[in-house]
Amino acid sequence: AIRSGWVHPNINLENPDTGMV
Repeated sequence: AIRSGWVHPNINLENPDTGMV
């Protein structure tokens, strides 16, 4: 998922967009 203009690894498989804001 894309957050803050960069693609981060999906650490949380249930909420891949959560944590990286």
